Amino acid sequence: MNTENRVFNKLAQAEKVELSAQRVALGIIDDADSFFTKANSKSLEGASFVQKAARSFAEAAQLTTEAESILQQALPKAKDLGAKSLVKEIQSFIRGASSRLKRYNKSENTLKGIN
Repeated sequence: MNTENRVFNKLAQAEKVELSAQRVALGIIDDADSFFTKANSKSLEGASFVQKAARSFAEAAQLTTEAESILQQALPKAKDLGAKSLVKEIQSFIRGASSRLKRYNKSENTLKGIN
């Protein structure tokens, strides 16, 4: 009987050690899972910001195109009036609009490529 008790005690101790090791392993997995969950949340947050920025550049490009169209219509009228300084200013705005439009489109495309 004494031998039998020792065997059962040893088995119980071995089982406790194994269960303890499993608890530690599960704790590590839970910790890692928590970090992955947080990382995923931050990634989704970043993707949302990127999408919003891309939409903002698209809207800026649309508004710039509209402004450039208005300036293109105003240019011949300013020339007909003989307003040289106004013509130069409109031409300068058109060049600036064209440059901005290229930057906005490039930025939008870059951001779309990130997603």
